[in-house]
Amino acid sequence: MHRLLVLVLEVKGLARDTNNMSEITYLKNNFLIAMPGMEGSSFSKSVTYLCQHDEEGALGLVINKPSTLTMGDIFKQLN
Repeated sequence: MHRLLVLVLEVKGLARDTNNMSEITYLKNNFLIAMPGMEGSSFSKSVTYLCQHDEEGALGLVINKPSTLTMGDIFKQLN
């Protein structure tokens, strides 16, 4: 059985649209692909799907790495 690695991302900063610095761009429903230079971090060689990203923070699923967590474990952590 394959399981997904789930990381709760504590993102407090917000991305800004480079064309309009006053407009905030959220990344919900997008994929983040780790840059090759991100060696040694939890996100090294990872592809993360952002389920939620807003003024409260972010929640993402790393979709290309296995984990021992079950969905029950994840729901417990998220209350």
